Amino acid sequence: MSKKDELIVVDFDGTLFFTEKCTRLAAKEILKKNLSRKQIRNLPRPIKDKVYDLAFTKYNHHSILNKRLRTILSKKIGSKIIILTARSKISNSHMKILLKKYNIKVSGVFCRNKIEMKLDDEEWKRRFLGKIVHKYKSVILYEDKMDNIEHIHSNLEHNDIKCYLVSPKGIKRVK
Repeated sequence: MSKKDELIVVDFDGTLFFTEKCTRLAAKEILKKNLSRKQIRNLPRPIKDKVYDLAFTKYNHHSILNKRLRTILSKKIGSKIIILTARSKISNSHMKILLKKYNIKVSGVFCRNKIEMKLDDEEWKRRFLGKIVHKYKSVILYEDKMDNIEHIHSNLEHNDIKCYLVSPKGIKRVK
């Protein structure tokens, strides 16, 4: 079996879409107080999962498109582009609405199921990618968390994987 050319893996939150307002609004509704992104990430997992599920369903319309990344992806004709997000499957349809609204074409959207929600997001992503990267000559990863990039890059067996750190300020190659 010959390898396909290029796989582009894109995280959703904080990468393709900036969703901080969604999570802040959900946290305020659930916890009755304003929390920063870091405070939300440090919540106990069951509470954090509730915040994220509410954020990405009820408040999804507050997501802001990363126009720079959309432009990059629109030029990758012939590459397989997938969304790999640590979100639970409950928000899958809401992500597809945003992708359709902004005419972003992808080959698939992959979320965690209930059992996989117990894994740290970087480990879940590494395991998922470990099953498919061998089919491609090159892999490009766009991610907003350096911890995720480090874990995935260090623990994936692939000769050509390029990693980009994404923030509202820009997109920077880091590996």
